Amino acid sequence: MLKKCNHRLQGVRIGVKAADSWKQPNSERACSVMLYDSWFQPTIAILSTNGTNILSLNDDCLEIIFGLLELKDQVRFARVCKRFQYVFQIYCKREYKNFDLDKMSGMTLWEIRDFFRFAGGNIESILGVVPYKSRERIIEFIRTFCTELKIIKLDESKMRAECLKKLLHRFPLLQALTLRDCYLSDSSIHTMTHLKHLETLELTENYELTGNIYIITIKNYVYILVIYLN
Repeated sequence: MLKKCNHRLQGVRIGVKAADSWKQPNSERACSVMLYDSWFQPTIAILSTNGTNILSLNDDCLEIIFGLLELKDQVRFARVCKRFQYVFQIYCKREYKNFDLDKMSGMTLWEIRDFFRFAGGNIESILGVVPYKSRERIIEFIRTFCTELKIIKLDESKMRAECLKKLLHRFPLLQALTLRDCYLSDSSIHTMTHLKHLETLELTENYELTGNIYIITIKNYVYILVIYLN
């Protein structure tokens, strides 16, 4: 079926593609087993030679281990078992309150999703560039899992107006919004009119804005936003 991406059923064209990895049967178990067999098991074997097993370490020690790993390895470590996931979530409360998107470099889409699934509830600000590959999928992860988001500062992250609308609609209590060089158009501005708790708004280097006048409400005060183009 997947050898041919496009099919016709009763005259209707249908596209076929593989489902996301995390939607496959027993995906969580398969992921844990794979990680356990690939690098976690040798780690246990090494530590067990001095009579110590990593599972016997207390949560404080496990947090220190998380701190020695890169983000993608932290996510893999957290996947091993429920306890490690719990410790990682505690670790995230301190370390990822303000999250730089550059830290996701080299991560798969599944790893990025799991990071936001584990840490999203503790993230209050996001900054940086959303990776071009799977950008709208990543925006959807942020929208779904980052329930306490108050600050968004994105650079060079072009997205469709509908995608931006969905993102901003999820966070009506946003306090600061920066969209620099994100290819905004006039229609993009209208997606921000419900953000009544904004304290700062920056829309620099968006050259498709025409210079029209927009009415924006910030902290319950109505402001006239005039964008001048050189």
